Amino acid sequence: MQKFIPLVLFFVLIVFFFGCSQGNRNDLNSNDTNGLDTNSDQNNFQTDCNKLEQEIKEELNSVNYCEEDVDCVVWQQASCPFGCYNFVNKNADLNPLKEKIVQYNEECELCLYECTPFEEKLSCENNKCVQVLSDVINANLDDLFKLKKGQTAVIGEKDIEITFLDVLEDSRCPEDVVCVWEGQVKVELSVSEKENEPESFILTKKRDFDELGVKHFGGFTVELVKVVPYPNTTIEKGDYIITLIAIAK
Repeated sequence: MQKFIPLVLFFVLIVFFFGCSQGNRNDLNSNDTNGLDTNSDQNNFQTDCNKLEQEIKEELNSVNYCEEDVDCVVWQQASCPFGCYNFVNKNADLNPLKEKIVQYNEECELCLYECTPFEEKLSCENNKCVQVLSDVINANLDDLFKLKKGQTAVIGEKDIEITFLDVLEDSRCPEDVVCVWEGQVKVELSVSEKENEPESFILTKKRDFDELGVKHFGGFTVELVKVVPYPNTTIEKGDYIITLIAIAK
């Protein structure tokens, strides 16, 4: 009888270890399944945010309607990533849109860029509200002035015309993100003095490289002071506003 006791204990130990091993496998499988469920939930969350963003954009488009210029107003509550300026009918019901935008800001990834006050006029064209850009603005030497893409500043004292042609690059780090490289923004401009042919040139805004944002001419210097908005999601080139100064030598 004593010979069988060690043998029985041996089989008991085998059964015990086998049971523990099987239990660990089940726990691992359960953890794997939970991990897959978590990934699935994250994917669904992202998909819902994308869907919500698309719904908001479609509704913003649907409330942009008009029959005459006075129907059009600027609505800036949507902001990033839906554009700095949204043009809507003054009588449109915006409450459903406001609720969705609040939901988006609370549940989805936020983006930030700086928007300047809207200073242009609106007109009704083809039953849609559109911005009316003044092609030419007046500016003074040694004073800051702002240009949107396509606009020209006329500086009367020197018969200088400075035109904002294009944004060539914008790799700046968004304000709400930590980046390894801060990036830069490049804009193309043209300048003409008196009746001379326009000369195109590029100014770059980059930290610690101020000289890249300055261009010297015969009797004056043009300096790029600021470019807004900061990059994030989708920014139309028409949203960009640059601040310049022309300094007399």
